[in-house]
Amino acid sequence: MVAARLHVLAGFLALVALVPACKKKVEPPPPVKNEPTVETPVPAPDGLAAEAIIRAPDAIVQSFRTITPLIPDRAAPLLSDMLHVNRETTEQVDGAKPAYFVMVRRGDDQGFVFAVQLKDSGKVLDQLGKQGLARTEDATQALSIFEAGQAALGPRGQVLGVRRNFLLAASSVAALKELAPYATRTLPTRSVPVQDVMVTVPQAAMRGPLRDGLNRVLQAAALQRKLLVAKAKGSDAGAPKSVGALDAIGEYSARTNERIVSWLADAGEAHVAISTKDGALSIRADVEIPDPASPFGKQVAGWPVGNAVTALAAPAGALLAFTGRSGEASRVESSRDFAEALATMYPDDVTPKERQKIDEFLAAWDKARTESTTGALLYEGPARIALAARLGAKDPAALAKLTKEAFTSIFAIKGVAHGLTKEGIGVPKFSEATIAGTKVDVLSLNLPHKPGEKPKAGEPETADIVFGVVPGKNELAIVAGVGSKELFATFVETKPEKTLESFPSLKQQLEKLGPDLAGLAMGLPSRIMPLASGANVTTVAPPVDPVMLAIGKGAKGPFVALDVSRPAVELAGRFAMSTMMKP
Repeated sequence: MVAARLHVLAGFLALVALVPACKKKVEPPPPVKNEPTVETPVPAPDGLAAEAIIRAPDAIVQSFRTITPLIPDRAAPLLSDMLHVNRETTEQVDGAKPAYFVMVRRGDDQGFVFAVQLKDSGKVLDQLGKQGLARTEDATQALSIFEAGQAALGPRGQVLGVRRNFLLAASSVAALKELAPYATRTLPTRSVPVQDVMVTVPQAAMRGPLRDGLNRVLQAAALQRKLLVAKAKGSDAGAPKSVGALDAIGEYSARTNERIVSWLADAGEAHVAISTKDGALSIRADVEIPDPASPFGKQVAGWPVGNAVTALAAPAGALLAFTGRSGEASRVESSRDFAEALATMYPDDVTPKERQKIDEFLAAWDKARTESTTGALLYEGPARIALAARLGAKDPAALAKLTKEAFTSIFAIKGVAHGLTKEGIGVPKFSEATIAGTKVDVLSLNLPHKPGEKPKAGEPETADIVFGVVPGKNELAIVAGVGSKELFATFVETKPEKTLESFPSLKQQLEKLGPDLAGLAMGLPSRIMPLASGANVTTVAPPVDPVMLAIGKGAKGPFVALDVSRPAVELAGRFAMSTMMKP
């Protein structure tokens, strides 16, 4: 009995002890923290040809959206079409964050990877799995690979990848595996550029793949020219002068190509910066020169530079304007090329003795000039259109005399005279006149025509080359085209209100280009496009849409800059749309 009571008491005490324990909250084990793996940058791949950082894809799209609402407000819809995936996939792209591009080239093989950052990579993996893409895993890189299968909507060679928070598109699976680490681990450590896009081409690529690739292209073009010359010689034996022209073009091109290829052998790292603001587009490419004493370094060091405001001396109605500076070495080189072209075109006429005379004359012509050249394409109706240039001169009157001797010598070459006669132009005639208060020489050439053919009523019969000293300036003006006599007076006009200088906004844009320019060409599409389409233009549009191409000398090497105004981009867009709409 006592034993039974003891058992009951023990059970009661155990129950009493357990009741508080049951009421106490049981804490779960602490969660396991999945710390993100810190990834270090990887070395550049072999054969790196270019790398690029896109600061924010959405910002670029939004800039061009200011031109037309047809452009989406984000990059996602455009990426959907580019990558051949559904919209649900690219909706996960974070267009406010940088995107990256890598390209390699080894011999004739090249590969690339394009990487954009994601908001939710899990959702992207799910969506890609629904689009007929075959999926494999590369666990060593935490990389999911998607290739186009039979049911895929994209092209047969489509290759996509997802690595951590990146969506990648690649040229091949091999390129994806090789370049994904560099695109997703190394490039994100780079500084985000101020420009919308920054492309970098390393020195090794400039001197290797780029130089070799350009050389192959130029050699192929040279071979094509030789084939054309050979064909012309076989089928046009009665007109050797036309064959000579092809030979001359080929020889000149070959020399130019050799110079460019040799310059790349001295080049350093190159950069291409692309910016867009409110629809306007700006592109600047520069090349570093590590050794200023190299041939390329010496070439660029000899460039005289200045600002581009001198282009505003062109008449207010000019279609395009240009300005440039050339050192004496460059002028001598150009003259030598011209003399060699003449000798190649007319080997029977330009004897060694004649060649010596041409060389001596060109040397005198070069020394009489200064570094500056400005010019424009002028248009005042179908009967007045000409190319005009002002040449800086140490002695303008002496340069005018040398210019007349040059034309006389060239047209005295039998081959030149024969070619002009064959085309119905005949022998050019010299005359003198006084235009805009200055004495000028006028070289008149009949416009080409068939035997017995006469110009229609109102059509000009001749084209003229008019040249003379610009009043009050150390410059020689040359105007060549139809209606040149009338346009000469327009061209030498120096009153600011009758030149492009009368447009303050245009002057401001040119001033922004800086003082380190060797040359600039500026076109006005709103004036050029109507003429190109065959319209009869009676009024000149204001120069609100300039397209400017400049070359200059920076702190580390040369640069080329292209600036396209918003109105010019709009005009190009309308032209492209109208072209696509045509049957």
